[in-house]
Amino acid sequence: MVESDVAVLDGLPVTTPVRTIRDLLDRRIDASHIATIIRQAVDTGQVDWDDLVQQIGPFARNNGVQPGDGTELLRQLLAQDELAMHRFAMRTSELDALPPG
Repeated sequence: MVESDVAVLDGLPVTTPVRTIRDLLDRRIDASHIATIIRQAVDTGQVDWDDLVQQIGPFARNNGVQPGDGTELLRQLLAQDELAMHRFAMRTSELDALPPG
């Protein structure tokens, strides 16, 4: 774990939302749980869509998506959460322009 993966919340060190999402993907935790975490993190401004796509790209293959395709992995995760998918769909055209990763 690197220093940028840790934040201090109420005086306690905790992993950042992106690090938590990456850890859950690595452990292949239920996608609906991950989608909820993503939605909450985006709603509170703790996660940027573009950064998240880049950060989760390395976990695509282990989660049944073409290797390195963070955009498709994010789509599949958010398909588990209707509200999150709606918000993501509003950004689809922007994300489609990004290279896989």
